[in-house]
Amino acid sequence: MDVRKIVVIVEDVEESRTALQWALHNLLRYGDLVILLHVFPNLGSRSNKKLRHLRLKGFQLALSFQDLCNNFPNT
Repeated sequence: MDVRKIVVIVEDVEESRTALQWALHNLLRYGDLVILLHVFPNLGSRSNKKLRHLRLKGFQLALSFQDLCNNFPNT
């Protein structure tokens, strides 16, 4: 069986969580790979401090979605 890749775009909004839950319930099969995609805004010439802050927020966002995936059966 081929491994399917399911990509879900995520942001820190409830609609993203709903989209991920929908994908888990309706698309996911055993062995599939779920990829969460989050895009940072254009950073331009922002400071390193701002960049670190955005990375930290992105990491925290990923952890919140990881919990959703880990609590879903068969993931």
